[in-house]
Amino acid sequence: MSASIDEEKIKTTLKEATSHTSEIEGIALVSYDGIMIANALHNDSSQEMVAAITATLLNLGKLSVDVLQLGSLEQVFIKCHDGYIVIGRAGDASVITMLAKREAKLGILIDETNRAAEAVLKLQEPVAKKKGK
Repeated sequence: MSASIDEEKIKTTLKEATSHTSEIEGIALVSYDGIMIANALHNDSSQEMVAAITATLLNLGKLSVDVLQLGSLEQVFIKCHDGYIVIGRAGDASVITMLAKREAKLGILIDETNRAAEAVLKLQEPVAKKKGK
């Protein structure tokens, strides 16, 4: 991540996304190669483990989409006995990973993942414009 992107603003944005519903247990911004950029993880999940699992699921999803010729990967959803993992794009090099309780509504999780991704992208826009000058 560029040093000119304010990591505290990103973390605040991620925390805000978790405040909309009590079923969200945590959220993270992770690079495609599995590096934790920022997070607001509420449970005891290891930051490094969440980042590594995110990269693994993302790569498996991309491979599956490529093999089945389904276009480009947009999101990954995993429904578990005790909850959900939702991964969505947040730009060209990172994704939002959301962890939620079983009681969560999938539509709300998708919406919150998309909102968090859009908010992170807006924080990155001024940096991209400066690089383009």
